Amino acid sequence: QGGGSSREAPDGGVLAGVEQWFDRALAAQLEPTVVTYTTLIRSASDDGNMAAAQRWLRRAVDQRVEVNDFMVGTLIDGAARNGGPQAVEEPFQVLAALRVAPNAFAVTSVVSSAAKRQDLETAQSWLEWGIHSRVDPVLATFNAVMDAAATVGDQKAAEHWFDACVEAGLQPNIISYTTQIDAAAR
Repeated sequence: QGGGSSREAPDGGVLAGVEQWFDRALAAQLEPTVVTYTTLIRSASDDGNMAAAQRWLRRAVDQRVEVNDFMVGTLIDGAARNGGPQAVEEPFQVLAALRVAPNAFAVTSVVSSAAKRQDLETAQSWLEWGIHSRVDPVLATFNAVMDAAATVGDQKAAEHWFDACVEAGLQPNIISYTTQIDAAAR
């Protein structure tokens, strides 16, 4: 039996196989959609090829495909997964150059990536950036920062972000409260 994933192209790269199917769809005179381009962006980032992911976003914009929150979030999440929170600065610059506004999903992806790495400082700074940039963070964004604070044992920071969440007009959920319990227990 072959030694690769069933998703792999003959040359071994997932992205290469995905791009072959994209080319076949174009040859069949089919029009790519936002789902098509988001899948290409995700495949590129899954391969660790953020240059290709950014290229696919540019191509979507060039083709006048409506760039939605999920597509932007997929790009940012890929950058965060592949290079950490600092690596997302370049995709944010690409978005700015394309005149595509970052969204709450994108900010939450970066904050969650930092939180998973127990990098409270980076998680907090990206949430603050989102707030100051008027990218209204969602409850999941605040919960991710609270979780990072709890994980590193900073109960004061966890409480601060709980209060900031309420001040932002969001209704904390059971995850928010459980995270506070966790922070208090450390």
